[in-house]
Amino acid sequence: MITRHTGVRKNVKPIMSIQIWRRLDSRLEITPADIGPTSVVMEGIVEPVARAIATCPDITAPTIGIGATMACDGQILVLEDMLGLSDRVPKFVKRFGTLRGQIEAAVKDYAEEVRSGAFPAEEHTYQPL
Repeated sequence: MITRHTGVRKNVKPIMSIQIWRRLDSRLEITPADIGPTSVVMEGIVEPVARAIATCPDITAPTIGIGATMACDGQILVLEDMLGLSDRVPKFVKRFGTLRGQIEAAVKDYAEEVRSGAFPAEEHTYQPL
C-alpha cells in the first residue's frame, strides 16, 4: 500500500511499503510513481480544503480523514485518544470512552493479588492430566 499523508504529522517513520518497493522495483520494473497512492490520508486540514480534495474527480484513491471532513471515504482516530487514555487530544478527537481509571484500577488489583499470592489461584493454572 502506498499512502499519501497530507497535513499534521508527528514522529512519522518512513513508510515500510516504499522501502519494500525500492527493493522490488528493479525486479518488477515498476515503481510507486507508476501506480500512485492507494489512499490519501488528510489530517488536521481545514474542512473546505479537505472536502475539495476528497471530492476531486481526479483523485481516484480512497480518502481517509483524521480531523478533516465528513466527505472522506473513511475516518480514523488514534485508539488511545478516543478511549480516553491520552491526557491531551487534538480538537478533532471525540472521546468514545473514559477507560483510563478502569485500566489503572484493574492493573492495581492485579498487582495486589500477585503480591499477596491470591493470583494465580489453582483455577488459573494447568494441572497434569
